[in-house]
Amino acid sequence: MQWLGISFPESTLRTLNTSEDALGDSLRICAANLSHILDARVDRTVPLGVNVESVSIRKDEIAASIDLFHALHAIVANHGL
Repeated sequence: MQWLGISFPESTLRTLNTSEDALGDSLRICAANLSHILDARVDRTVPLGVNVESVSIRKDEIAASIDLFHALHAIVANHGL
């Protein structure tokens, strides 16, 4: 995703670059980030959008994007949104 101009914390890059399960770790990082954002929201009148999209033709990455959608949907539901 860096080729899209997205920057990542060095710790995230290190985790993913040394991971034996980069897709799983990526999903866990995204889920933790969304939980952190929702936990920290003070002004609930500001809309928050979440987009999950696969830009890959690899089956495992497409499947991971579906898993990510379900994980993030559950987090949003658990926050009553």
